[in-house]
Amino acid sequence: MIVRKANESDRKAIAKVNARAFKNDWRILKENEDDIIMAIEEGININVYIIAEIDGRVVGFLSAVTGNDRAQYIVKKKFQKAAGFFKGYMIAMMLTKEFEEPLHLSDNHVYFDIIGIDPAYHHQGIATQLIRYEIEHSDYKMYSLKATNINENAIKCYTKNGFKEYKRVSVKYPKQMGFSEYVYMVYEK
Repeated sequence: MIVRKANESDRKAIAKVNARAFKNDWRILKENEDDIIMAIEEGININVYIIAEIDGRVVGFLSAVTGNDRAQYIVKKKFQKAAGFFKGYMIAMMLTKEFEEPLHLSDNHVYFDIIGIDPAYHHQGIATQLIRYEIEHSDYKMYSLKATNINENAIKCYTKNGFKEYKRVSVKYPKQMGFSEYVYMVYEK
């Protein structure tokens, strides 16, 4: 496995892994993987991604953001093309806050905005390699992330890599969201 900084030629592959890794989340937009890829590809902030490759294929990614940067921006016209004018617009508006709200991070703080692993490559240590690469190759002192309370495998992975839970926040519409809480975790060097 090779872990490296992403470049422009990785954009579509990152979108493909995202569509697969978060298939249940993206079904609100569309079931078709190609439509999901088309909707999210252009909004990827490629400069904040590292990727994992196996045999030349992107199988995972991690986006590490600082300051007010974010990993994914919503391109409304792409969501409208994927899901129809009205539905695409409504989904884009709903997701804009989640994806684009500034984080206001301190100078020594990194936020892991999105970590995605192709389901065909789960349980092979890819997330661990991405996390370790990012921590080892940066001078920051604090790393944080959030996961949903139902994503037990991710929480176990983060805990195994030294992250500690520091708070939980209930969501407004747990039935519609498919989970009841966000779990916030932090790692300090």
